[in-house]
Amino acid sequence: MSAQIHTQGTNGEPRAKRTHARRSCELCKIRKTRCELPDIDIPSSSEPLGEDKACHRCRVLALPCVVDDAGRKPAKKRARADTDVERDPNDPFAALRASQASGSRAKGKGKGKAAAGKDNGEGIDHSLEVMQTIHPELEYKYGDGEPALYSSDPFLRSSPLSATFANIPAAASDITLRSRPLELACAMIRTAYSKMMVKDGRLAMTLEKIDWLKLVDSSMLDRLEHGFSRLRTFHAYLESFQTIWDRCTASPLCEDQLLLCMIIYLSSLPLAPELPVTKLRAYLRPRITCFRDRVLLHTPISFTTLQALELVSVHAPLGVVPLQLTDPRIVTVARGQIAALRFISSQVKFATFFQAIAEREGDNLWNQPDCLLYFYTTALDAGMALEDEAPHAPAALAEVRELAAQYLGESREYLWRNGQESIGAAGLVGRLGVFDRLCRLGEVIDSLDRLRKTIDTAAMDGEFNAVDAISDEFTLFAQKMDKCDQRHEAILAIITPFSGNLERGYVIHRSMRRRFEHIKVLSHGMLCLIATSYVPGSRLALPSVPSDIPPLQRASYAMARAVVPVDIMPLLQNNSLATMVIWQYGTHRGEISQQVIATLGDLQSHAGTEAVELLPIHECIAYALDSSKILMEIWAGSHAMHKKSGNLPDSLLSPAWIHTLKRAGRTLRLFGFLSPPEAMGALERGPGQGETIANACSNILGSMVRLTE
Repeated sequence: MSAQIHTQGTNGEPRAKRTHARRSCELCKIRKTRCELPDIDIPSSSEPLGEDKACHRCRVLALPCVVDDAGRKPAKKRARADTDVERDPNDPFAALRASQASGSRAKGKGKGKAAAGKDNGEGIDHSLEVMQTIHPELEYKYGDGEPALYSSDPFLRSSPLSATFANIPAAASDITLRSRPLELACAMIRTAYSKMMVKDGRLAMTLEKIDWLKLVDSSMLDRLEHGFSRLRTFHAYLESFQTIWDRCTASPLCEDQLLLCMIIYLSSLPLAPELPVTKLRAYLRPRITCFRDRVLLHTPISFTTLQALELVSVHAPLGVVPLQLTDPRIVTVARGQIAALRFISSQVKFATFFQAIAEREGDNLWNQPDCLLYFYTTALDAGMALEDEAPHAPAALAEVRELAAQYLGESREYLWRNGQESIGAAGLVGRLGVFDRLCRLGEVIDSLDRLRKTIDTAAMDGEFNAVDAISDEFTLFAQKMDKCDQRHEAILAIITPFSGNLERGYVIHRSMRRRFEHIKVLSHGMLCLIATSYVPGSRLALPSVPSDIPPLQRASYAMARAVVPVDIMPLLQNNSLATMVIWQYGTHRGEISQQVIATLGDLQSHAGTEAVELLPIHECIAYALDSSKILMEIWAGSHAMHKKSGNLPDSLLSPAWIHTLKRAGRTLRLFGFLSPPEAMGALERGPGQGETIANACSNILGSMVRLTE
């Protein structure tokens, strides 16, 4: 498509009329949109243009329009990928990766051919191919030798198996990251961006005292109050906004500055991305990173530090706050924040302090902010345990879980009714959320522990029916979760009549979290069901399972075989009792996964007049990404099995959940528009550096959609 259109001039000769401007502002460059500047001959400057000279898009959206040619570089010819490089004949994915690379080049040759899955005008690259290991054209071969399917992707590859289990194919890929959403999301993002040159968007800067009165005026403080009320539905221990403001603005300590930065930044998220709001966010983002790093380095021992780190850990579990640019190639779960919380809690003797207050205050315990903080930090610690391969309950969970269950009981409903005036709706929702989460996390970790013990029992008792025990555990877990839901709904019904819809973001987040908890238990239970066929000496074991493995190592051997694809696929094709139960609960897990993705896709419509719901968005994105990968695994496995049998149903050619996946990707792209794009950050560092977590995961979802289609 030509860049020019020929029109008739006054002298009768054709005249070229340009269809795009010779110059573009910084934001239009990053968004890759047409920049309609009224005057293309304006001088280059790092200062925003006036409203009369700004481009049409920046003027309509009230964005800073900057035309700065200082960092402009001459275009470089893009080197073609060397198609003659010698390929490894043993790599089954060499041809697939080469075809995808050539396909990507072909898509970019002509402007008239829009790349599939790439939204022109949005400036977000949705052409990343990160799901090479799940492909319907791959042949799954079964046998006793080396597996034909081996994953070269880090997020599907595990560490080599122990030499003790030499009979297990060491090269086989496994699924040890399944239902560990934060770890999985980080691994998938690193894989997707591993070969891309993306610079970290965080600023290296020195800390200076923030002039808060100049940065946040009285009108902005009033606008932030509503967002702060929503924030307290996730952090009920926070005092009033004015109290925190007065204390932290007068303090030079890093922990106080970090706490206030986080509160103001998060409270601004429901606001529309107007110029004052985007300036405020862009100013705070690098300072949050610097204050957080300083706090983690020096670990000041105070309750304010615990509050600040709890806020950061919930809303920045990957080390970056929402809308912040980062280098996707190095993104990881920020476990150091949780480790610092544990260390500071031990130094202030938080557990002893909590027990003393609990014995003295009784029911009044929930009016003590520091005690509420203890509930929150324990829930955070227990939630991070689910990211471990073998989760274990924190030492404090049993005690606080028991107290939480008491507050949710029918005998304490009067506290919730009487708290309407003294505590307020936001504080009550925050208390309900942490008590409910503690009870549910306790049940999840207990269920995972009981599932592990079924394999231990089967390893020691050859006549033990582990399949029935696992099925009974699924039923028991569902019953316990139903009881938690009933008490939660009963108390929420007390709060909602006077809440003014403050609980909306909390309800959405809980909906995704409770479904993830079901997926977590079902996923681990299905691994245990597969392992029942590989327990040496068990009456349910397959004939090919060796019987000379020592009893103490049988459970570990069975669980190691349960994550090897070439051991899983043939098991799913027989008619054993374990196979029937696996298909039953596997189908149920797929349905729940679709519900998780659908909830994320509906997030934007729930926001109403606000820019976005205030909730732990990165955690929700990780839940959706984990669920998407589960659906892809189910689809790829079913595709391979039906193709082998020669019967490929239409439902596999076009799965119904593909539309849900597309909607979730669109929601994440819309969320990226709230930082248009790193508005003031672009002035400081130049365009095109780094990526947000939301956009990175949107790219991955787009890759899944294209692969399925």
